[in-house]
Amino acid sequence: MTRRTARFSLATPVRAVSLAFMLSLASCSVEEEPNVGADAADAAEEDTGPDDAGTTKKKDTKVWTGKCAGGPTMCDDGNPCTADDCDPHTGCSNDVKDCKDDDDCTKDLCDITTGSCKHIKDPCDDNNICTINVCQKGEGCVVDKVLDCADDDACTADGCSPIKGCVSSPASCDDGKSCTKDSCDPKTGCKHDGPGPGVQCCEKPIDCEDDSPCTVHSCVGGVCQTQPVFGCCKADLDCDDGNGCTTDQCSVATGACANIYKPGAGCCATKADCHDGDNCTLDHCIGGKCGYDVTCCSANSDCNKGGAIGLCAAVTCTNSLCAAKPTGKAGCCNPLVGGTSFEKADKLGYKLLPGTNGRWKLDTTANTAKVGAASLKYEGASKQIAGGSPVARIIFDPVELPAATQVSVRFWFLAQPGPLSPKERFRVRLRTAAGEWHLLEIYGTYPSWQLRTIDLSAFAARASTRKVQLILDVQPSSKLQPTAFFRIDDVRFTSTCKAKSCVTKSQCNDFLAASTEACIGGKCVYAADTEYCEYADHKSCDDGDKCTTDYCSGNTCKHIKKKNCCHNNTECDDKNVCTTDACVNSLCVHPKKPPTQCCNAVADCDDSNPCTIDACPAVGLPCQHTKTSPDCCVGKLDCDDSDKCTIDVCIDLKCSHKNQCCKSDKDCDDGDDKCTTDKCAKNLCSWTPTGAKGCCEKGMLSVGFEGKDLGGFKLVSSLTTSKWQAVVGQRAFKGKGALYYGNPAKKNFNDGKSKGTATTTTLTIPKADKTVLKFALYMDSESSTSYDRLDVYVIEGAKKWTVWRKNAKGFKVKTWAEHTVNLSAWAGRKVQIQWEFDTNDAVANTGEGVYVDEVSVVRTCADYSCAKSTDCNDGHTFSIDNCTGGKCSYSLK
Repeated sequence: MTRRTARFSLATPVRAVSLAFMLSLASCSVEEEPNVGADAADAAEEDTGPDDAGTTKKKDTKVWTGKCAGGPTMCDDGNPCTADDCDPHTGCSNDVKDCKDDDDCTKDLCDITTGSCKHIKDPCDDNNICTINVCQKGEGCVVDKVLDCADDDACTADGCSPIKGCVSSPASCDDGKSCTKDSCDPKTGCKHDGPGPGVQCCEKPIDCEDDSPCTVHSCVGGVCQTQPVFGCCKADLDCDDGNGCTTDQCSVATGACANIYKPGAGCCATKADCHDGDNCTLDHCIGGKCGYDVTCCSANSDCNKGGAIGLCAAVTCTNSLCAAKPTGKAGCCNPLVGGTSFEKADKLGYKLLPGTNGRWKLDTTANTAKVGAASLKYEGASKQIAGGSPVARIIFDPVELPAATQVSVRFWFLAQPGPLSPKERFRVRLRTAAGEWHLLEIYGTYPSWQLRTIDLSAFAARASTRKVQLILDVQPSSKLQPTAFFRIDDVRFTSTCKAKSCVTKSQCNDFLAASTEACIGGKCVYAADTEYCEYADHKSCDDGDKCTTDYCSGNTCKHIKKKNCCHNNTECDDKNVCTTDACVNSLCVHPKKPPTQCCNAVADCDDSNPCTIDACPAVGLPCQHTKTSPDCCVGKLDCDDSDKCTIDVCIDLKCSHKNQCCKSDKDCDDGDDKCTTDKCAKNLCSWTPTGAKGCCEKGMLSVGFEGKDLGGFKLVSSLTTSKWQAVVGQRAFKGKGALYYGNPAKKNFNDGKSKGTATTTTLTIPKADKTVLKFALYMDSESSTSYDRLDVYVIEGAKKWTVWRKNAKGFKVKTWAEHTVNLSAWAGRKVQIQWEFDTNDAVANTGEGVYVDEVSVVRTCADYSCAKSTDCNDGHTFSIDNCTGGKCSYSLK
């Protein structure tokens, strides 16, 4: 509805004027009337002779002055129920006659024709079939009894309609689970049959929890899937780290190993024990001993104390980074740093540690090696291996990388996981005196030999990391698969014996999270990456800033700034004079000042009332609301004249009062004898449609929810907090009332998973005419049709059709829009219309919720004519549209 705007001119009456204009009028000079004095205003009456009864009348000689200059009749409002008078200074007064008799069981009023008081007994009729009401002295009308509508059928939801009486609707037995069959027994109620033994149903991973720290769960197709947690322990033996500086313990509750520090020379429990107070070193506790990796420098002496790095290089501090400078000495580098193909003559030693579900072993079976006659094979065990750790490992002897050279390690492998264990995986790690790093992870099936090469130049470039120890391990499946295996062969550390040259930084990239690189003077320079982390070790990424979310992803720490987080009030200034900005519990809050205190623009002052002109005088000032006219209305409550004999309605923003009290049929004549039969029964008028040709009641249903009037809607919700209800003063398409799903106290529906329906009374859809449903909708929720779902149904008995969803044309979140649904397919049928809102989960429910307003069912009052079947398209896929004899007809699938 278009809002009226304030206009005025000297030629038309002024309805609303600005404050500045009123002040300007007040400043104008006004010519005052002569002061005739109090005595003149109350002059004596003259004797005018006898009246018809013989009594001498006195002539009214009162002098009317000031605001009463219009004479004695100027204040007469024609209402005998008011006392009319005039004061020269203040003007007219019309005081209403007080007819109150202090009896709570009567309605007290003044007869507008005689001016006498009447006291009518209150029948206490609240127009509600569901209640029996009586009037009690001192209390007035009270509910004496409420109709009991229980039908002893566990498959129906029973209730009472104030208009229809007892009503029942089918109960919903949907348990929200994808893999159960839902049904209902009239005696016992809802039943949910499961899919069978050994299958656990789920809707989300948390439904699959088994309280075991050594398993992780997923929900696939409504059925639980479980996988083991890498490195999880079940006993102390699983935690043996082979270190004399630690006591090895397994926490059964968490599945986590603890290698507790034991006091002793050179021992450490955590990197905190190794803290040296130097911001340019990363402190590590490796194998129970402290290690330090230099990350920055200011002089050469900061790097390896300024000395040499083996025979091949000396240190230099360049651009605050420690770099290895080649010495050029002959024989300082051997291209083959170390390696083994697992033959007897190989010099690079190793040891094999068994896992719980499998072990590595030397395999000399013919034709199984890539190089030579032997390889290492990991194979699953037929039963768990006593004393095995969570992973099976190969730990190679340390090798020393030639400094300042381009170095790599490469190996051959093949993999054949078992048919039921696709997530067995193979991992490569590197241990140094300064730390231990994850380099590579391989999973899947590789039935032929594959070569993998890993760049170790970053470790050769730093003095503290040149001595390295390669570790290969396998994370087994939770199920024992003897057919699963990995093979490893020909492990080689090699060097080009030249420094790694570069033009750009990208040429130095080793694709490892353990290092950061730079190109300085044409040579690659490396330092330890301070953001390196181990798998899901999120605690190691804590940067101490409460406004960041810190976590480990892909061996790199991530620090995501929290939305709306703050450290002090100054960080929360939103530059809006109409908000109060503050930092509360590390979150910025901007409570908005009410429109009665502050506004930025006219839009802030919109009270959704078409009967007022809204204005924002200036930024920072309170809103102003001027009524467009005294008789303007937005609902029938605005038109209540307290007269039982009138039907008060608001039509097109104007009040109308139709008399319904009568003594005879004549009192009910509406002037339309063709279309209505006018009757007076029990002193009340009724107007019954005749159904004559050319007559039609267009409006079959019209509900605006003003004054929280539900108009016969039945509301059912799963929660008592977030639910369907009529509200006033929140959002409305017209007027002030609307139907709302949410929690009014919180202005959202964030109370967990919830669901509710709002259903109309039963309607008979007329034949032949085109009939449509119209409603206005505002939704502040997730826009997806899978979550925070809103559906509109047409219900006929046990049948239910979806006629509107959130993907309908014209729908947008946070926007009022009117929607239309064609109901012609149900011509001649009795149906109900239902709105159903379902959050589907407890996530992202902080939106304001759902508002429905101005619900109406309207017929065209004309034949639904057609030339061809496509002219009858009602937009529904479940109806068959036909054009027969120039008229539309439908059949439902």
